[in-house]
Amino acid sequence: MYNAIFPMPQKAVPMGAAGPSFEDLKEIFPDRVLLARLDDIFSAWKDSHDSLPSYEQVSMAYPVAGTKARILYDYDNYTYRSTVASIKVDGVVQFEIKLSNDGFIYPSRDTLSLNDTYFSRNTHHKRTGWARLSDETVKTHFASILAGAKSIMGAMDELIDGKVLYHEFQERVDFLFQRRDGSARILISYEPGYPEHFHKDDPWGEF
Repeated sequence: MYNAIFPMPQKAVPMGAAGPSFEDLKEIFPDRVLLARLDDIFSAWKDSHDSLPSYEQVSMAYPVAGTKARILYDYDNYTYRSTVASIKVDGVVQFEIKLSNDGFIYPSRDTLSLNDTYFSRNTHHKRTGWARLSDETVKTHFASILAGAKSIMGAMDELIDGKVLYHEFQERVDFLFQRRDGSARILISYEPGYPEHFHKDDPWGEF
């Protein structure tokens, strides 16, 4: 039944698990191994976000710290759910946007250009073993994400600080940016996630 209603894999396949090799998957789904796919997903999210009333859009004023919002967006012929939260980290507002990776197949970090100064034993999101993508990789493949992060933080005409952490084994990519004056931060996370129609039958408890 799953294959009938949702024929294309939407959950990332961890490399090294039993099953097809990365090269096999790359041949079958060449578009799913491209880093630019993540940029396209963000563009789809931003289009949906920008169509919302201004008071529902993410900005320095909304959502207020402690608020969590849900934004639906369309990509690859499916509707996905994203969550947007605002928290304070060391007294600074940090926006956190969680997006589905839409079946992105994670290349081995050995095939990517990395920042070799990053210490993989650092803990991020209660995990170690992250790699940091090189700044050139970020500039080359993630123009929409960079522009979107600057727009949300009100820094369109400024340079911002940032890093992109990559974890193919945990199937996650995290984009962390902040204004150079330290007044705002943003975290954009990609992780496995099913289209919205899979959530409509989520079980609810009775209390």
